[in-house]
Amino acid sequence: WRFGVAAQLVFAVILLCFVPLMPESPRWLFLHNNTGSAVAILMKMHGTSDVQNEEVQKELKLINQAIEIEEMNNASRWLDLLKNKPETQNFRRLMLGWW
Repeated sequence: WRFGVAAQLVFAVILLCFVPLMPESPRWLFLHNNTGSAVAILMKMHGTSDVQNEEVQKELKLINQAIEIEEMNNASRWLDLLKNKPETQNFRRLMLGWW
């Protein structure tokens, strides 16, 4: 069992080392009013240096629309998943899975 755990740990450590090198999500940057960085990452993803690129502008528009819709619908929070509402009963499901 020790070999199995150690073998899995190797990949986890490698991944952990490379996480700081990953760029932020354009959606997360746009949500936190950092549009310039979001556009730069989208341009890099689409392999272009043109800000007016059709694909980049289209994706920016989609991200903006998604954020606006979520704000209008009062998007839920992570804590809402644990509240035991009759329609979801997520807490009960969590406890069943735990045991």
